[in-house]
Amino acid sequence: FEAVLSIDPDDAGAMDSLGLVHASAGQYERAADFHRRALLAEPHFPEAAYNLGLAYRALGRRREAVEAFALALQLAPGLLPAREQLDQLGIDDARIEVEAADAGVE
Repeated sequence: FEAVLSIDPDDAGAMDSLGLVHASAGQYERAADFHRRALLAEPHFPEAAYNLGLAYRALGRRREAVEAFALALQLAPGLLPAREQLDQLGIDDARIEVEAADAGVE
């Protein structure tokens, strides 16, 4: 994936994949960085938003995790793993809308 980024530094898929590699090694801050970069490169990338939520959750950053999972659902309403993560965090649909509005997510 790093080779891909050396050729195309804006490759959102490669950034997201590197985030997954770092997450699997327990390097969640580094993983979150790559997932954030993937979303900056491709704002309509629900899997990157979901993976960012997982990294934030592993870091204990609940509010940011909720925002990332809500964004993933906004981008892909059928992304059930994001819905399941929000359910586990005790977040229902009404709270998603309120928290997304508070965070400036449209």
